Amino acid sequence: MKADLAILCPTLNRADKLPALVENIHENTETPHTIYFVMEAHDRDSFNAVKGLDCWAIQGQFGSCAAAYNAGFEFSTEPFCFLANDDLEFPAGWELPALSMLDDHPIVGVNEGHNRMTCFSMVRRDFIEAESGVFDKPGTLVHPYKSQYVDTELAEYAKARGVWGEAVDGGVIHRHHDFGDADPTHPNYLQARETLDEDRATYSTRQGQWKAHLDS
Repeated sequence: MKADLAILCPTLNRADKLPALVENIHENTETPHTIYFVMEAHDRDSFNAVKGLDCWAIQGQFGSCAAAYNAGFEFSTEPFCFLANDDLEFPAGWELPALSMLDDHPIVGVNEGHNRMTCFSMVRRDFIEAESGVFDKPGTLVHPYKSQYVDTELAEYAKARGVWGEAVDGGVIHRHHDFGDADPTHPNYLQARETLDEDRATYSTRQGQWKAHLDS
């Protein structure tokens, strides 16, 4: 059966969780789909963990979640894409409310289980290819921030363009330390916080630029 949904999942240093994540996604995703793990070439444990499982492993030297998303988008072909992460849990039918909104809203925020809507988005490929997810580079899913604000820019720029929707129903569960569901000292979280100030400054600059772009 031809897949309609690409689940793009950057992953790093979580090899022990990946087999269960693959099983969880396949068990609870009702839409024909393909899982794309995007991983660093040096992360052999992650590659070995998914070898032989029903998923793709895209390897390279990405250096950031944003670059991994862009690589996954370019590699995949499905008409719809979900920007996932390796610390998510997928309840039954999680994707259906967001997919049902994509005709009217080509970028849809998916509830992460705590009513925060801008962390994980469902996007329509044809919109990204024609209109881009960023203001300054054609056909690009997200701006290559070092770590933070990737999701924020995608959502806020979509809102400014009037193409944003929010699927409050359904959605995933974000097992993140912000909600007491993960160890805040995990290397992934420590690394992410190292560039917070730099990424915030980049976002502030770019926000002014896209507002000027839309006003021009």
